[in-house]
Amino acid sequence: MEDWEAAPVKDTPYKLFEYAYGRCHLFARACHEMFGTRMLAIWDDEFYFEDEDEPTLVLTHMVSVWPDGSWMDARGNVTEAVIKEDYEFEGYLLQELSIKEWEEAVASGKLDPPDEGEMEALKAFLRENKETYQKRWFQEEVKSTTPRLKAGACREIHNEL
Repeated sequence: MEDWEAAPVKDTPYKLFEYAYGRCHLFARACHEMFGTRMLAIWDDEFYFEDEDEPTLVLTHMVSVWPDGSWMDARGNVTEAVIKEDYEFEGYLLQELSIKEWEEAVASGKLDPPDEGEMEALKAFLRENKETYQKRWFQEEVKSTTPRLKAGACREIHNEL
């Protein structure tokens, strides 16, 4: 995809850029349903909202994890180092989410719910672009140093990269 950021996701008001920044949890869920990838949440446990004295746990990003441990988001292949640099944070928690945990996070307000018909539109987008994502995925040698985590398990990382 040449200009991936501007690529529209048909039947939604969103561009692909928004599924890399802001709606990434929806993209990861659609990938899980389409490709069987795992959903890996990257939480920032040191985020301070304006006018708050205590840090709040917030989702920084969510990626899809292939069986070989490689990561993918709406941009294609990504690594922990790329994510850390892109989102500019120091410490974070990794948590592999089950569908139930993903749904609980949406129900609790930690994750935004999808718009009506949005998940179906995302899956249609992935079907239309499956070859592009898989082509990117399998042609590049991108390995993650992250071991597979059990759903619900967290691993804290501070300045390891």
